[in-house]
Amino acid sequence: MIYLVISILVILIFIWRMYAKHTTKVSYWIPSFISIFIILTSSVTYFYLGHAEQLFSTPTFSAQSNLESSSSKTAKQINREQVERAQQKVREDKQNGEAWYALGNAYMYTNEFENAATSFLYAERLAVKPQANIYAARATAIYYANNQWFDSTIETLLDKARAVDPDNVPTLMLIASDHFLNAEYQDAIDTWQHALDTGHADVDRVAIIKAINQAKQFIAN
Repeated sequence: MIYLVISILVILIFIWRMYAKHTTKVSYWIPSFISIFIILTSSVTYFYLGHAEQLFSTPTFSAQSNLESSSSKTAKQINREQVERAQQKVREDKQNGEAWYALGNAYMYTNEFENAATSFLYAERLAVKPQANIYAARATAIYYANNQWFDSTIETLLDKARAVDPDNVPTLMLIASDHFLNAEYQDAIDTWQHALDTGHADVDRVAIIKAINQAKQFIAN
């Protein structure tokens, strides 16, 4: 999963800075876990408009093939090219909600969170019906734009997502991660357990179980 490595690299600085405020014993799995959450938010796009094969064949999600053909390029260069291709797709059809959603995901990989939030907003407006995944994606972008801080807009978006789907995994993952960052370990455990209980295929059970065990260790200490 090369694109997972890329996403970890581009947001690593944000994660270490936030976790350093809460503990001096930072676990190396934590950056990977938060990165997996962002990828989960992106990877469930097929629930949005029902075109999984088309969406995942777009340049936004072709990091591995790009790396194989352009091994001399840095992750930053590859991600920038993905943004440019996604921008071109939007220019070709500004009424294409999938294109806006893909552009939002591309911006997430380059830490352009405000641009990502705007792209997800257009995807939200172009959706035929309310989509929990779009609300969660936009909330996540705003969350990182706010340096991992909840505000009223994020709360509203997550409320909308839960109204559409109380078991929406990206929503649960964002909420759990924020609980963890704020040392609300039992709330984080309960929310991660909810994600596990959904039984959804897009749940990374190994990462969540590790997160739960880590939170239990903090409670014990």
